[in-house]
Amino acid sequence: MKVTKQNAAKLGLMAAIMVIFGNVVGIGIFFKNKGVFAKNDSNPYGVLFAWIASAILVLFIALSFVEICSGKSKNKTTGLGGWAENFCGHQLGRWTKIGYPIVYFMIQTFTCVFFAGEAIINIVSSCQGSSGSLDFGNLTTLYIMIAGLGLLAVFTILNWKASKVCSQLGQKLSLFKFLPILLVIILGIAFGIASTQCGLWTGHQWGESQIQNKPINIMGIIMSVPGILFAFEGYLVIGSISGEIDNAEKNVPLSMVFAILLISAVNIAITVGCITCGTGNVFELMEIVFNNVGNKDLWIKVSSTVFSCFIFICIIGVVNGMSFGGIRALQSACEENLLFKSQKIRNMKPNDPLFAGFTYYVFFMLLLILGCGIPSIILNTDNIIDGLSEANVTAFYLIYGLVILGGFINRFTKKIETTKIKGFIFFSFLGALGAITIFCFISFYSNGWQAFFEKSDIDSSWGLFQTVGLKLKNWQAGIVFWVFILYIFGLPFINDLLIKHSKEYKQNQVRLIWQRV
Repeated sequence: MKVTKQNAAKLGLMAAIMVIFGNVVGIGIFFKNKGVFAKNDSNPYGVLFAWIASAILVLFIALSFVEICSGKSKNKTTGLGGWAENFCGHQLGRWTKIGYPIVYFMIQTFTCVFFAGEAIINIVSSCQGSSGSLDFGNLTTLYIMIAGLGLLAVFTILNWKASKVCSQLGQKLSLFKFLPILLVIILGIAFGIASTQCGLWTGHQWGESQIQNKPINIMGIIMSVPGILFAFEGYLVIGSISGEIDNAEKNVPLSMVFAILLISAVNIAITVGCITCGTGNVFELMEIVFNNVGNKDLWIKVSSTVFSCFIFICIIGVVNGMSFGGIRALQSACEENLLFKSQKIRNMKPNDPLFAGFTYYVFFMLLLILGCGIPSIILNTDNIIDGLSEANVTAFYLIYGLVILGGFINRFTKKIETTKIKGFIFFSFLGALGAITIFCFISFYSNGWQAFFEKSDIDSSWGLFQTVGLKLKNWQAGIVFWVFILYIFGLPFINDLLIKHSKEYKQNQVRLIWQRV
């Protein structure tokens, strides 16, 4: 292809795949297995099946979006909001166009930033010989927040003023992520197979024995899926930056599918590495591997510190990718005048192509810091922010399911012209069913019946590194979850209520979320 000014700076297929890979593979895969092991009673086959089942569900969803991406209509908006409008109509389309930038991107970035802060502080803990465990007293959450927000400030400004640099950095960091991935896979599998003291073959798991005699827990597999899905989340971001992709109509759907296949292979390989060493905690894996060598304490400390640095670099790529996509998604929403006062903000610096997106990005990030970050600091806990990420992913799985269901119905109504994909009816039916079921299960069972009635006084599974401070009970986590759900679904409506009482509405008479076409 001849390089022109129009396509010279655009991303090709491989670059788009690496953008998704860098945006998705951050911290989830390295630490979600601890909870997956626990929920499956440490049964290795249950753990492995949970990851495989989750990967298949995500692949079905990605394959469904291949045909949905090709939908041809008068609506020029790309990304999830445009697809929702094409296949589900104005109301869900407008909600998603507003909600995806101001809710999804903001929450995902905020939670990733906090986890990045934990990763930074964990490097200090690793140097002190207590990797994977954060305990700096009553100020632990404050230290984490300061570290994370400092990182956020850097990448927010860079993505506003030096977006090309950030794009190139994201691609390079994606390649760097293979280092810790290969480290866990090689060390885990090689040592687990060679050793006679640990892993799948002997049943070692946190000092327990004969875990292979514990039966597969079907409910444990089901309960594991929501947490695993967090380790896959972020692949649809490519739709929001399709303007940066060369031959987007073809490369956006292809990049999603190939990226999911790559991410699935990586996640399952890491899981096999953990299984063969008999632990879902990667830092404990290091302890197992170096337990019988000379100067084992030094080896464990050095290996954990190096691995902590690798993980920190991995999550930098996620923060960069979410900032990159978030600012552009907000800018696109402003250019469509979807956000309150968006036209006025754009007119403040009309020659700056990302000023409005940057401004709204800072505003909504401050909203999350005040509403979620400050309470977390006061209570000294990472449970609330981890719960925020769960609520966000859960809510948008409902949106994914509804959009895919709209695509499934369109196959029969043929209202939107699409490029037909073989097996779409099968993929879309199972993808929509799986996505909507996940929403219902997490919302009404895990954070409903189980939280308030069945296991209300048990500690919730929320949290990552932090081992000090408040630990929410299930009933408390249930309340927090539903507050976040109300925020997630309500914020786009608040935006439109503000628009309704503004001069913009009187001048343009836009159709708000609750108004029919």
